[in-house]
Amino acid sequence: MSRTSRALAFVVVPLVVAAVSVPPAQSLPGSKLVVEFQNGRMSIQSTGAPLKEILGEMEEKSGIVVELKDTEAAERSLSIDLKSALPARAFRKVLRDLNYVFVYSGNRLSQVLILPRGAEISQRQPAKESQSTKSDEGPAKAKRELMALKGKTDPRVRAELAAITELEESDDPGSIATLGNMLADPSPDVRAAALSALTAKEGPLATRMIRRGLNDRNPELRIEALEALAERNDVESLRGGMTDSNEDVRERAADLLEESTP
Repeated sequence: MSRTSRALAFVVVPLVVAAVSVPPAQSLPGSKLVVEFQNGRMSIQSTGAPLKEILGEMEEKSGIVVELKDTEAAERSLSIDLKSALPARAFRKVLRDLNYVFVYSGNRLSQVLILPRGAEISQRQPAKESQSTKSDEGPAKAKRELMALKGKTDPRVRAELAAITELEESDDPGSIATLGNMLADPSPDVRAAALSALTAKEGPLATRMIRRGLNDRNPELRIEALEALAERNDVESLRGGMTDSNEDVRERAADLLEESTP
């Protein structure tokens, strides 16, 4: 899982790290890779293909620019079977334990930057959304700070995003409930950030809060919520998604339900 409603204007400040050219890559012996991009969704089947090759195919098929600056991760092999996922979700699955940044142009994911582990993301750089696993606290915090830059013209939004930065560091029930309440915020950036923070939480309370995202006015966020709930084996929510008013949401719910059914 996009999330902003305005095109971003920025000046790029080069990072002092060596870039890896993504497209040229040789498959490892015995590896297999198929990447498809249809109707705005991505499917990936990889058996031991190197990360740089997977990312190169994702870039070529989707038109989303990929900059791979983590030389250590570039050569590692990855096996994944992902069907009909939104681009942001697909990149999250492939880059799940890496330090990376999303750049949006309006509502469209336009660029993915993969940084070396531990690299700092300067606030002088483009307003970007970084993603990371719960165990990688630095990039996760940078994510909220950079999202706050998007809302710099709205002090309330900036304050809410800053609050989410603090809440995501706590697993107590009060923090999780507060994140759930933020899914009713009028700002799409705040709602998207709250849902993202909730997906890193464990337990039934977090699951209940994520379900609130199924009522969001943005179909893409409802799909993000469904995909998060599918990972928690919440079959009932997937069945409910099949009655959604939006055709894309209904289709995604049906696909997720089929994948979840033994």
